[in-house]
Amino acid sequence: MDTPTDTSTDTSTDMSTSPLEYSPKDAGSPARPAVVRFLFRTNPFYLLSAVCMLGGCLALTNSLSWTSIGLGRLLALIATLNLYEVLLLLLGLYLLARRGIVRYGLMLLFLEALFLVDAAFLNGEVFAIDAYVGLVANSIILVLALLKLWLVFYALGMPRGRVFALVAAQLVLLFGIPGVFAFVTHSGDGALPAGLAYAAWWAPGVAAAMTGVLLRGPCLRELLGEAAPGHEWVQAVVRRSFVWLPFASLLAHLVLAHWVYEAHLHAAYFGPMLLGLAVMLAWVSATNGIRAVELNALRVILPALAVSLSMDAPDALRLLPLGPSSRVVLTPVVAALAVAYVVYVCAYFPRYALRLLGGAAATVVAFAVGPTPGQVAAAGQQWSSWAVTAVGDLIVRIVPKTTTGWGLTAVGAAFGFLGIGAAISLKKTPEPKDEG
Repeated sequence: MDTPTDTSTDTSTDMSTSPLEYSPKDAGSPARPAVVRFLFRTNPFYLLSAVCMLGGCLALTNSLSWTSIGLGRLLALIATLNLYEVLLLLLGLYLLARRGIVRYGLMLLFLEALFLVDAAFLNGEVFAIDAYVGLVANSIILVLALLKLWLVFYALGMPRGRVFALVAAQLVLLFGIPGVFAFVTHSGDGALPAGLAYAAWWAPGVAAAMTGVLLRGPCLRELLGEAAPGHEWVQAVVRRSFVWLPFASLLAHLVLAHWVYEAHLHAAYFGPMLLGLAVMLAWVSATNGIRAVELNALRVILPALAVSLSMDAPDALRLLPLGPSSRVVLTPVVAALAVAYVVYVCAYFPRYALRLLGGAAATVVAFAVGPTPGQVAAAGQQWSSWAVTAVGDLIVRIVPKTTTGWGLTAVGAAFGFLGIGAAISLKKTPEPKDEG
């Protein structure tokens, strides 16, 4: 049974001690039945509402039967979902900023973030029906998503800095990749090219790497589970939700795209994501959530695992950038090895990073444009043959052929040896005189 509380109690103290449990209670509230108290304490209706909306979207788009619907019906459903998102967002911000009801406010913002990253897979469905209508519709939805994101950061007093830029970049990738797939496949034979699919899988890798590079320090450790200060607890939960949900949704959309286009999902496609996570961990120090031993193990294992997975790549990803006669071949394994080398150098040998990376770059350039070992061996053999011939001809010309020639050579040698002996003698210091 709820006990009466004084409404004048300082709410900041309650939020700092147990922010998740904090919600103002009305003074003098009458006793309620157990069921009512349970519903007021847990309030499952927000979650039930989100489940119903998500299930309704899947049912109305015929996603459960895998058949497409009309474009008008789909656009109407997208508009309805955006209206629902606005209600989630406004109610959640009102509960947090005005009423101080943290638990329900965060729940609503989390659900809004879930729909914001296209959890219902509606945006890609528009591209599948009409690529040009999908381009216009997704451009509008992306602008609305960025406005919603800005409103969340503004209402909660969070700076629109690097975290905001990172989330915005992930949203651009999330809404843009299905459009690229649609336009390429519509202009071709309908199949998803392996090169385009592999390039798209670098998007989550780049997003993970950007997370480490842009949010190094306490902010990155906070995203990985380190406890935030009490007065920033709410903002920390919001940052984690809006950073990681787009990343997870991007992975889900890429996997689903392979199913939609009936393209084989090679293990090599997961290599860039593992490399991006390794880059992110290279900027992390040990936290309460990740111990130093675990962190070092992940730094070692993730790049090696990315290289191993990259061996399962289709032949279509084998590129010859300098022509068919060149020995320079680019494959996912080569790309993974290059990034893994950079990660290992920056993580374990940062003091010598410039030298090691410069040496590796020089080696690659020498391998790409320099002579092959066979060419070096052939050139050495040719040069040695020329040198032997030249020395032999010189000896034949110098050696005297007559007695007079040998005599003149001997006289010249006499004068030469005399000069050498004189030079040695003149360089010696005088010997001390014998007194006896």
